Amino acid sequence: MPATAAILFCLVVAVADGDTLTARCGQPGQYRQVKVRLAEIDAPERKQPHGQRSRQALADLCFGVQAEIRAQGTDRYGQTLTACVICNGRDASIEQVRA
Repeated sequence: MPATAAILFCLVVAVADGDTLTARCGQPGQYRQVKVRLAEIDAPERKQPHGQRSRQALADLCFGVQAEIRAQGTDRYGQTLTACVICNGRDASIEQVRA
């Protein structure tokens, strides 16, 4: 993605683990779901130690809220966005590290 990528405003509809969420983006009637990995962090998977707590912390911050997603790139398959995600005015990556 170019450095001047657009900012997406999306509804977070699922949280997979402590660094991955699914968001519904787009105009009413033309929504698309986007899988998003938080930029610059790595969190434990659900079945790893502290994985459930990490997932719950991200869900508490972002699930069901309008998020600002600033895409930084895609995964090697071109499917998952790597992005800075802002939920309730807070950077989710920073909050996850803090938690």
